[in-house]
Amino acid sequence: MKTSDDLSTISVMATFGGRFAQALAQAALAADDENLAKIKATWPELWHKYATWLNKAEPEGEVRRWNRVLSDEEIADLYKLGPL
Repeated sequence: MKTSDDLSTISVMATFGGRFAQALAQAALAADDENLAKIKATWPELWHKYATWLNKAEPEGEVRRWNRVLSDEEIADLYKLGPL
């Protein structure tokens, strides 16, 4: 099961990442637990970059809005991501 931290990391990747990171975010969102673990293990530096991005954001900055638990509606919107 994806944690709220996983979903926040996926959100940041999908929103602020490059083309590959966005595609990886879409794959991570669709992944089951085993495949999500593989994604994290295969690209640990990339996953860590977006997971810690939240902590590096300016308090009033654009990214700051992602430093919270996502609502059910926001999670549903993530699942509606089309092809990137």
